[in-house]
Amino acid sequence: MQKGINEKSNIPIWPVDFFVENDNLWLVHGKLNALFRFSLSGNQLYYEGSVQGIEAIKPDIYSNIIKRGNSIFLIPLNGDKIGIYDVIEHSMSSIELFEEMKGRMGYATGVITIDNKIYCIPLKGDNPIICVDTEKKEFFIENDFEGDIPDYFTTNTNGIVLAEGNIVFTISGRKEFLQIDFLKKKISIHGIPYEEVPIAQSVASANGMLYFLGYNSNRIYSFDKTSMDFVSSFGIHKENALIQSYGNRYLFIDSFEGDGAEIYDTATGEFCKFDYSRDKKKCPESYDYNVGLIRESEDGRVFYYNRINNEIIEMTSGRKWIPELRGIEKEKLSDCFIKLPKPRMLTEGVAYGLKEFLLTM
Repeated sequence: MQKGINEKSNIPIWPVDFFVENDNLWLVHGKLNALFRFSLSGNQLYYEGSVQGIEAIKPDIYSNIIKRGNSIFLIPLNGDKIGIYDVIEHSMSSIELFEEMKGRMGYATGVITIDNKIYCIPLKGDNPIICVDTEKKEFFIENDFEGDIPDYFTTNTNGIVLAEGNIVFTISGRKEFLQIDFLKKKISIHGIPYEEVPIAQSVASANGMLYFLGYNSNRIYSFDKTSMDFVSSFGIHKENALIQSYGNRYLFIDSFEGDGAEIYDTATGEFCKFDYSRDKKKCPESYDYNVGLIRESEDGRVFYYNRINNEIIEMTSGRKWIPELRGIEKEKLSDCFIKLPKPRMLTEGVAYGLKEFLLTM
């Protein structure tokens, strides 16, 4: 029996990304080299696998998980491999990045999928756009674009939105946003020549519009998705917030501070509250985890992952789950993790039980 796993009552699961398919919620961990599956009906967390050759504990190894056919692709942010999990064979393989790319960070802060291709957008302009062919299980550098990503470009996962074959980014610290049209193979930069519009921190897409929320701002600014022209602005009731969208209609406004969020209906202009609580004692080192993630399933269900309280909420029904590492298939997790490289240093931000149970394997 592994001592470290069983002594903790609720070791948090911090996903950097997740998706829901039928009864299963699949997630990739933000602090561990691990893919998990949570059974909603069984209220049980299962460890599915890890990418070999990557440390067991390492912050932000991955940024996204995408399912195509019977494969789940783990897209790296700071890892050197693209993970591929076969849901039929229950096996993990990987694609190694080019030797000259290894050791660089920020490979993919966001992705866009077109047909059988996954385009990975880098965190900064000095990294290339990676394209993963999900049928051939290989990747290549995509450089067949008119225009270039500027060297000064840097963004974050909250500053990215998909818009009808385009991907639009806020550019950190600048009143500009970057647009990549993958259908026309064109990269363009749009300035925001409006005095009243601040530098944007996050962006969302809904109802034919792009919505920008500025740093430390309590106003949201809307732009026409086609022309990229400024349309209007409106106030919100949250401070220091980020926005996400769902249902092509609703803006989910989640703050770094305080309990609960608010939802804005872009069709009616009405606000409503979304209640949840947060326990800051459970908050990890990464400040981004102070806000949760919104994802939609193919059958129209909407899920919110409260990453502070380690709580899954199905917004369409109000059902709640708390996935725990305690009680997981201990032998399976132990056998795989003992083969992975152990980190040289473990910071307090990686702790909350993770350090203890991994080091006891």
